[in-house]
Amino acid sequence: MMCFKDSLMVNRIKNSVAKRSTANHGPKTSSPQPRAGMKVTVDGDILKRLYARMLKCRMAGERAQLILHRDGHTGDSRVAHEKEAAIAGATIDLLPEDAVAPPRDGIAIHFAIGTPLAQVFAQIFARKAGAERNPTSSPQPEQVSLHVVPAEAAASSQLGLAAGVALAYKLQKGHNVVVAVTDMSSLNFGSSHEALNFTAVHGLPMIVVVESGIGVDAESSKAQIDITVKAEAYGIPGIAVDGNDAIAVYRVAREAINRARGGRGPSLIECRTFDSAMDPISHVERYLEKHGWWTTGWKRQLAKEYRREIDEAVIAAKSFAASVKNKPGGGPPGYKSGSFLP
Repeated sequence: MMCFKDSLMVNRIKNSVAKRSTANHGPKTSSPQPRAGMKVTVDGDILKRLYARMLKCRMAGERAQLILHRDGHTGDSRVAHEKEAAIAGATIDLLPEDAVAPPRDGIAIHFAIGTPLAQVFAQIFARKAGAERNPTSSPQPEQVSLHVVPAEAAASSQLGLAAGVALAYKLQKGHNVVVAVTDMSSLNFGSSHEALNFTAVHGLPMIVVVESGIGVDAESSKAQIDITVKAEAYGIPGIAVDGNDAIAVYRVAREAINRARGGRGPSLIECRTFDSAMDPISHVERYLEKHGWWTTGWKRQLAKEYRREIDEAVIAAKSFAASVKNKPGGGPPGYKSGSFLP
């Protein structure tokens, strides 16, 4: 199996477990070998874009979380909080022609990849206004840059849809890739197994990013190592990375994306977030400050711009939700029907 040359394993996993993971990824003669001397570098401009995207995702996610909790709403409040490092790190290097396959409740991804905020917040308000009983009246986020694989299907179909897009990209003989973000439980579906096997056999340009939350105990870490064993079973690279470290996620994701663009097939990345871990945004702040790329004034300016953008989006979303409640099926021009919320 081919292994990543510049990968960062989760540093809080005990050495014995990390060694098992490394052993599972040694190169084999039956698999293509990595390019000699390949190294992923990270410059200041990329890191600043990464930080800005994380900050926007965090701020928008906190507002969405507040809206979901208001009036006793019991829906899923895990929107962008605790996910911004993995999502931003895995998608920051994508090109406009690439595609993202979010999970059905992938609000955080839409915040991170630039879906107009008014459309994302309209989803939340429309659901609270009763649009969840009439999904066709709720607007489907329409990504204006990246292509978004529809998330309306059941979770068991997500990877199959993503593989279909990846196959189309390969048949077009281009260099586009698909990044599918899912969770550990979704990999247990038989359809997910079929999709991963199909992707591996045909060498499709797809990167599967698996979000998993684990504890810091040895037993939990031991159980999580199965993700790399699963990758080995398909004959594709698989690696675990600290999901709270956006820079680490970026390094691994960028190499996987470059590998897929070069026609060398799919990869499986597990982003592990820990119960007691560093704050992802503070971690990047410290790194940027250390290299002279960050100031508190710059952060304040970013936060001010994002706060204004979020406020305007919420006002527009409330207006849309009111129109849905009073006139089912209505809504402003340009909105697609369908919902990405459960």
